[in-house]
Amino acid sequence: MVRAALVSVIAVLSVSTGLGNGPQSKPVHSTAAFLGERAGQDRTVEAIVLSWCPAGSFTIGSPRTELERRPDEHRARASFLTGFWIGKYEIT
Repeated sequence: MVRAALVSVIAVLSVSTGLGNGPQSKPVHSTAAFLGERAGQDRTVEAIVLSWCPAGSFTIGSPRTELERRPDEHRARASFLTGFWIGKYEIT
């Protein structure tokens, strides 16, 4: 279900920013105008509420001391070089 929501958000971003419209089309908005300013900033595009996720790093996975931790769970460091918009609510 998360994958479907992400695909929907990417489709909305592509339409809203003019990406993927073909070489002859002009973008609806400039890409720079579509960047967020702070984490959690909301923006509504085509009735879909998006939240800004800035570039940065975070730790993913559960700590060894977490109850009900599976043996195959490991912690890792994830990084995003650029920020992105993601759907705030699940889309079904």
